[in-house]
This record gives sequence, structure tokens and C-alpha cells, in this order.
Amino acid sequence: MQETARGFMGQGDFNNAILVLNKALEQTPADLELNKDLALAYFQKSDYTKAQAILKPLLERTDADASVFQMAGMLYKTTGDLKECERIYKKGLKLFPGSGALHKRLR
Repeated sequence: MQETARGFMGQGDFNNAILVLNKALEQTPADLELNKDLALAYFQKSDYTKAQAILKPLLERTDADASVFQMAGMLYKTTGDLKECERIYKKGLKLFPGSGALHKRLR
């Protein structure tokens, strides 16, 4: 299902990607990769409120990776909340000091 959703996202069909990802999350709601893809689909669709609703809890998970912090930082930068953007990047860098993507984004 995830590959199908990614195919839809690659075609710019975010509505169908979101439908497929939500179906997949019904089976495994805690799956980090599915949640990240869903947040990305909403972000690419410019539905920043829904993307934020997904990313915010992911930031608190122990299995969150650097890409979660990168996406959340980009989201806050896009919405103009630069203070929150910087806070998220700094928090991500504390957890993932070797993340070039987070270092690059903070500049």
C-alpha cells in the first residue's frame, strides 16, 4: 500500500495517496514511515494544518528520526513560524548531531 501511495504522490495525486495511506494506517496506526508519508502528502497538498497534526506527535516519539524533524522544520518555515522552525531544528540536532540535512536547514 505504501508503494502505491508513493506512486500517487509521484504523480501529484495527493488525494489518492492520502486515501491509501489512511487505509494502511488502519492496519498499523503506529507505523512511523506511513505517518511520515501521510504528513508529506498533506504538506505537498498544502494542507499544513493536517500535516502539523500528524508531525507534532511524531516529534515526541522515541523512534522519530532526523527526517521527522526536517519535515516539521520545513512545515513551520513554510507557514512563517520561524521561531518554532528553529526550535525544532535545534531539538533535532541535539538528537541527531550528524544530520547534514538538519545542519543545512538551520542556516
